[in-house]
Amino acid sequence: VDWLTTADAASVATALSLVPIMLIVAYGVGRVMMMVTTQIRDVLFTRVGQYAVRRLSNEAFQHLHALSLRFHLERKTGGLSRVIERGRAAVELIIRMGILNSVPTALELLLVLGIVAWLFGWEFVLVIAGTVIAYTVYTFKASEWRLAIRR
Repeated sequence: VDWLTTADAASVATALSLVPIMLIVAYGVGRVMMMVTTQIRDVLFTRVGQYAVRRLSNEAFQHLHALSLRFHLERKTGGLSRVIERGRAAVELIIRMGILNSVPTALELLLVLGIVAWLFGWEFVLVIAGTVIAYTVYTFKASEWRLAIRR
C-alpha cells in the first residue's frame, strides 16, 4: 500500500492492471491442479474400490449358487441378477463418495481449523465448526424432506 501511494502513476497503473490477470491465471492453475489431484486420487484408489466391489459381487454370486434347488424353482432368480448389480453399484458409490470424498474433505476441514486456531484463535474455530455443523444438519434435513415428498 505504501508503494502504491509513493510510486508514479504509470507503475501503479501497470501493477493494478496485472492484478486481474494474475488472479485469472491463479484461478486457472488452481482448477487444473484440482483436476490433476482428483485424477491421481482416482488412479491410486480405484484398485482398492474395484477389489471391494469384486469381492462383494463374488460372495453374493457364491451365496446365490449355494442356495437350494427349491429356492431357485420357487422364485424368479433371474431378477436377482438385477438386484445384485444394483447392490454392487450402491457399494461402489458408497466407497467413492464415502471414502474418496468425505475422508479427504474431513481431513482438509481439520487442517484448516488447525491453521485458523493457530493464527486467529479458538473463537474463530468455534464459529467455523458451528457453521459447518449447521450446514450439514440443514442439508441432511432438506434431503430427507425432499425424499419424503418424492416417496
